[in-house]
Amino acid sequence: MCSPLVSCEWLKEQLENKNPNIRILDGTWNQPAWKRNAQQEYLDGHIEGAVRFDIATVCDKDSPLPLTLPTAAQFTEHVQKMGISNDTHVVVYDNHAKFGFYSAGRVWWIFKTYGHVNVSILDGGIPKWKSNGYPTVSGPEPQYTPTTYKSIFHPELVRDYEAMMKSRESNTEQVVDGRPKGRYDGTAPEPNPRINSGHMIGSTNLPFMELTNKETMTLKSPADIRKVFESYKIDMDKPMVLTCGGAVVAPLVSFAASLVTGNIVPVYDGSWGDWVRKAPAETMKLGIKGEDMPK
Repeated sequence: MCSPLVSCEWLKEQLENKNPNIRILDGTWNQPAWKRNAQQEYLDGHIEGAVRFDIATVCDKDSPLPLTLPTAAQFTEHVQKMGISNDTHVVVYDNHAKFGFYSAGRVWWIFKTYGHVNVSILDGGIPKWKSNGYPTVSGPEPQYTPTTYKSIFHPELVRDYEAMMKSRESNTEQVVDGRPKGRYDGTAPEPNPRINSGHMIGSTNLPFMELTNKETMTLKSPADIRKVFESYKIDMDKPMVLTCGGAVVAPLVSFAASLVTGNIVPVYDGSWGDWVRKAPAETMKLGIKGEDMPK
């Protein structure tokens, strides 16, 4: 089994050695408010050989929520076109300018949910790659020979609203919310201006940014990740489930936890965007709504 977190130095060596079993995915996804175009950024400069894995495209379009986990058939169709087989070593990066990690975690989680064994995240993403002085190429995506792929769904890695309600009633799991503190507290708006910020009562906030080294934009060591969890009074040796705003950064927290425990923590796929629409009022603390803020 491959290392779940790989360095830019390691990936550069694989490219120089022309490792045929590597498939690099640009998993960049941007919040609409950032006014960034991930596809154009890819065309302007990407790691050689990388293809786009857009979580807004590889998703269940029939779901009322954006970015919902694709069905097995949808996932299989996309990865086959990318030339990925079951034994391919998939390496995912994204292009978040501040953290070096953002949407790559969700790509990793999608692959794990459908049983892919060898999938890694590039530590620091393409910002770290560029800061090392490593080359990028511009232009359209390379075309790979389509493959045959068999998806194996792991339902234990995914939670929906009903499962979260049962978990809440049984009080058997720690609910960890990976959003920034202001959105969790309700003092800052959600990216979606039509819903209130706030949180599920009984959950614990662990902002995903706390898991990164701000200077290098890389992920903290497993020992330091455990310290972060402990500082928020989260017991990594007890069951937990992860949530955030729309299940983009919760998978990154799951990834970080897996480096410590060796286990993948399940993710609430609808996250706060689903809960705030469905759950009884007494189960949540609501904050401000973006559309109510002065422009």
